[in-house]
Amino acid sequence: MSLIGCTTPLRLLAALAASTCPVLCAAAATAASSPPSAAAPTALEAEYWRSAERVGTADAYQAYLARFPEGFFAPLARAALAKTKQDGAAPGNAQATATDGLPPGAGPDVQPARIAAAAPSGAVSFAIGDVFQGPGSITVGWLGVKKQLVVPPGKWVVLAAEDSRSTHTRPVHLTTVVLGRFEGSTLRTTLEAIFNSRPGGGGTWTDMLKCEANEPVAAFQLRRTFANVNVCLQLRASKPNPSAGWTGAWAAARTNIHALGARLNEAEGLATRVILQDNVFNYMRVSRFDWGGWTDAAAASSTPPLNVLQDRSAWAVTYAGFASKGLGKNLATEDLVPGGGGAPYGLPIPD
Repeated sequence: MSLIGCTTPLRLLAALAASTCPVLCAAAATAASSPPSAAAPTALEAEYWRSAERVGTADAYQAYLARFPEGFFAPLARAALAKTKQDGAAPGNAQATATDGLPPGAGPDVQPARIAAAAPSGAVSFAIGDVFQGPGSITVGWLGVKKQLVVPPGKWVVLAAEDSRSTHTRPVHLTTVVLGRFEGSTLRTTLEAIFNSRPGGGGTWTDMLKCEANEPVAAFQLRRTFANVNVCLQLRASKPNPSAGWTGAWAAARTNIHALGARLNEAEGLATRVILQDNVFNYMRVSRFDWGGWTDAAAASSTPPLNVLQDRSAWAVTYAGFASKGLGKNLATEDLVPGGGGAPYGLPIPD
């Protein structure tokens, strides 16, 4: 199989639609007549409330009240909950209540409000349960090493965001983010991004060294350089977390997948991995796992068929061109907004 060449990405247009938040007039009126809470909300409670507002379903407000029954925003939550129930019972809405109010990207059987919570990592600004409509990018990382995570087309639910340390002599702060794309209650694709979230360290990342040695053996591998960013592309049949066990971000992701009423397919899927490192030690590894397709048609084979490898390797080359710019936060795009529609001039990344 011949290696696939790379084309330079088109110049990006920096024009995204602004997202507007709906105002619950009835909730505001009720809150105005209620006595204020004695204490200001904590950061965790405020994030819970923002998540509930973004989702806007009865389940979201109930989740907030279950965690903060006497919280600062409890009057608003009860008023909003009453309004959603009243709207659902209105004539002609009997059919709509089955799916109305669900965030974009989740089918009628998956409700991200069930897992709405503040992200444990301070390196991200979004919350667990947020939904992003790709294609586009999301800024991650602390000041000095901010990056843009490139999100492929589709509707992606945030399943986990966890911090850890590298195994370098001088450990580096890492953050792992896991996104999931669903069809109804079936998890079809996950996107895992691991990146250095604070400055520090030096040398070469282990992933790059293994890439040079092709360890473990990949069905497809290619090394390229985009400007000052070294990139390694790999495809292989793999499980989402085959060696480390269900710990850290993947343990949290699996818990949230089950809480959504879905199931994480722990069998082998097709892993497409894009590893990036620049000349100042910035690092990101994006791993996309797909189930279905070749795994259904060739369940007895551990190697994806040639046409699947060609399609996915072409995707990886295109994705890497944008991701290499995102590593240095050089993409001319604004961030995707949780719960908002896709960018009108989103990154031209194939699915």
